[in-house]
Amino acid sequence: MKKFLLLGLLIVSWIFDGHAAVYHKTVCSSGCDYTTLNAATTNGVNLASYDSGLIEITEAFTDTTNVTFSGWVTSVSYPLLIQTTGDARHTGIVGTGYTLDVSGGSANAIAVSISNLTIDGLIIKSSATNSTYGINIEGSLSKVTIKNNIIYQSSSGAGNIGIRYSYYDPALGYIYNNIVYGFSGTSGVGIRCDTGNEVLSLYNNTLYNN
Repeated sequence: MKKFLLLGLLIVSWIFDGHAAVYHKTVCSSGCDYTTLNAATTNGVNLASYDSGLIEITEAFTDTTNVTFSGWVTSVSYPLLIQTTGDARHTGIVGTGYTLDVSGGSANAIAVSISNLTIDGLIIKSSATNSTYGINIEGSLSKVTIKNNIIYQSSSGAGNIGIRYSYYDPALGYIYNNIVYGFSGTSGVGIRCDTGNEVLSLYNNTLYNN
């Protein structure tokens, strides 16, 4: 009996010492860990204590708070995934699934400031204020993936961009399977990758009326 107890303790110890766990938080209108995506992303943790991080949006609802990041420590070995699941997952059509609607505001919808991040399956309605972006990725970052999102504007200001990728250090990023449209104002752009030392993979994106 003692041998089995010792073996069990060793297994438990290995699981926790080996970080065999996912930091998992949920977002929905009520009954989840957070009621806005921003509340989840601004309460970051050091993911070195975990295998990875998952912020899971579980419900189709409209979120009107701009998203920023704070407190996260990530790496290639312990990345962060933001993902919609179930009813929150859009069907490729605006009006289905979770929507981040910041069209009434004057800031970027999502301002990415951490590396080793994936944003998957969101609908983002961007601000029409001049020079604002749906997703803005800027700084000495690497391994940022933007996939399976719909990013759009219903009325355009000048200099608006759906996805802006601005790296000035060697970096690796992926932008694919996104639908980006409506950024048709003066100097509007669907996807813009600023000059620098980026190594980016862009493929299978649908862009129109930009």
